[in-house]
Amino acid sequence: MPNVHITSADPLGLASAGVIDLESITPSTPRSFVEVLLASGKYSASAVKAIKPLDQFDIVYNLLDTASLTVAFGVAVNTSFLITSFSCSSGPEKYPQVKLTAIKPSNAAMIKAYASTISLTAVGGFGIVNKWGATAAEAMISSECSISMQNLDAMDEVSGDFMTAGIYRFGFKQECQVEAYGAITMPTHHGAPNAPATPKQSAAGWQSYMASWWNYMDPAV
Repeated sequence: MPNVHITSADPLGLASAGVIDLESITPSTPRSFVEVLLASGKYSASAVKAIKPLDQFDIVYNLLDTASLTVAFGVAVNTSFLITSFSCSSGPEKYPQVKLTAIKPSNAAMIKAYASTISLTAVGGFGIVNKWGATAAEAMISSECSISMQNLDAMDEVSGDFMTAGIYRFGFKQECQVEAYGAITMPTHHGAPNAPATPKQSAAGWQSYMASWWNYMDPAV
């Protein structure tokens, strides 16, 4: 008989029943392979080598009333996991939704911790409760936030696996975008690639304003 619903624990240990609601867990096992094509034009089956073994989890949370989800970047989470992507989506007809991707190497010691504490908190509650510091003259239509980062990997010389402290994430950047029915005031930012002063207009639609900006999460002064 097939199973239904979620019966596994949250790999990251962030969920809280009825508050930080665990919507889905999607596991995968990304692998790279070294292959050898022999002089005969045939592949050598015995020479295939799997490298960079990782378990990966794509996890979705809904942030219900009173939720406060703080996500740490660049360090091990729940002992063995490293978060490699984050996005938070808010709208007027739903609760905020956070999507995380985390990797688990064959040994937690392979994660090299970033020197500073880097984290971001998303709050729960119905509607657009995460505005990332922006305000608008009229109601917001949508709000999006994601985190990008740089990565460095160092390989062991013979095993095909990573070295101890060989998985490193740095250069964390918060990227936000909001849309509203009125003019948007953005928070202090390091860059705003799209912030027109005039609204989007169409014959059959509401006028709306859009703004996007980004901030370095640990900039040099």
